[in-house]
Amino acid sequence: MAIFDNVLLTHEVRMNGATLVSGDETSVSVIFYNLTGRNFSRPEPWRTGTHADYLAMMERDWKVSFSGALIELAKVGQTAVESHQFD
Repeated sequence: MAIFDNVLLTHEVRMNGATLVSGDETSVSVIFYNLTGRNFSRPEPWRTGTHADYLAMMERDWKVSFSGALIELAKVGQTAVESHQFD
């Protein structure tokens, strides 16, 4: 584990085995569930974009393609607790 700006980096999202993002459990879990679409499963009055919009933004920002990729949610350096395979 590492500390960055006084935040313990305990969790990570990995794509095809490589770390995409690490941080605290809550923040990283939100990112993971946004990527999988789980956080987009019900309408929210404050949400203006779609899951596809979110994925497109993340692909641009992270310079990756999720097409066919496997993402995993895990404690840093440990076995994944959840995974998601993109089409």
